[in-house]
Amino acid sequence: MIFLGIAFACFFTDWAVKHYFDAGKGKEKIAEKPVYAGGKVGLEMHHNSGFAMNRLSDHRKVVLGSRLAAMLALSFFWLYALLHHESTTRKIGLSLVLAGGWNNLLEGWKKGYVTDYIRFPKAPGFLGRLVFNGSDFCIAAGGFLTVIGR
Repeated sequence: MIFLGIAFACFFTDWAVKHYFDAGKGKEKIAEKPVYAGGKVGLEMHHNSGFAMNRLSDHRKVVLGSRLAAMLALSFFWLYALLHHESTTRKIGLSLVLAGGWNNLLEGWKKGYVTDYIRFPKAPGFLGRLVFNGSDFCIAAGGFLTVIGR
């Protein structure tokens, strides 16, 4: 049950942060595009209606359908891992991936876009142009833990 708790905590934390910046009191603050850590981290609102960098944004059904298929497959893999004594690291990793993936999927389904709000403007190359959200970090960290958790 701890793994379900991890998934719910990550899911609802990012959901609350997205709401804070998208519709709540943080909307005015993020409009100012503040930067922190010597300009290395910034807050910037971006509504992404496709994949990363708005790829396929005019093909909403393809985006949502492929995200749904991926999340259903990962959900079954997560259940398999829970029932078949996979490592704790892998279970935590899959819980993080599920939390982030379902969060982005449901927001995209409900609103037609995913709210991104963290940018690293001094990152090299195209990474400096990307805008992320907490779910993206859950997916990345969870993917890493899933791979090393063999």
